[in-house]
Amino acid sequence: MAYGGVLSNTFRSMVSIAVLCRIKIENIYLLFSIRLFLTLHLVEMVSYLFVGKLFGKRYGEYRAMLPKTEISEFHFGLYTNSRLSFVLSIVPPEIFWTVLVWNAATFLCMCGGRIIFSAIHAKRHNDE
Repeated sequence: MAYGGVLSNTFRSMVSIAVLCRIKIENIYLLFSIRLFLTLHLVEMVSYLFVGKLFGKRYGEYRAMLPKTEISEFHFGLYTNSRLSFVLSIVPPEIFWTVLVWNAATFLCMCGGRIIFSAIHAKRHNDE
């Protein structure tokens, strides 16, 4: 698993939350950008940690090396999913549908790509 990417997404979403909590933002475009930045990082984490565990095929050598991390990664994905749901529930109505559409598109691309690349890797690994 790419822990660096997950840590980067976690850090960036925490910074976004801190900015949203500490600064009163009047500009709707800036508010939209920060909320979209936050939710997209959370969606990427959910797609990797939660959905990737359910539908994507992991590489066998990593499972053999770190079997106990699967459970903790899945639980962190569940937690991230709950945080994403909360953040989406407090998005202002003016920008809700735009944020939702962008997040849905990102989610579908991340999950679809993960499943496709896992299948390609599995096929190449089986052919060898």
